[in-house]
Amino acid sequence: MSYLYTGGFNAVRMLEETLGGQPGEVLEAAYAIINNTFNPPNPSDLSWKELDALRYTRLAQAQYIADNYITDENRKELFLGSMHQLSFGKPAHLSY
Repeated sequence: MSYLYTGGFNAVRMLEETLGGQPGEVLEAAYAIINNTFNPPNPSDLSWKELDALRYTRLAQAQYIADNYITDENRKELFLGSMHQLSFGKPAHLSY
């Protein structure tokens, strides 16, 4: 089992739908965020505080992608919601 709950296939499918039609660089950047956040090397070497810092850093990167590359407001909201769900395992409106 992964050390992080990834939010299931709904978030991944939503993410793919929101990025449809985006340039390849945007897709690569989004998937790099996902891979670096959810599959860091040696996650057992990281404290929970370090894992949280990594999640928030990646969410800031996702915000940058949304602000600069996703022009449709609905897709932007879905993208950011999907990234939050992948990061924390629950939708943003249920955050701590």
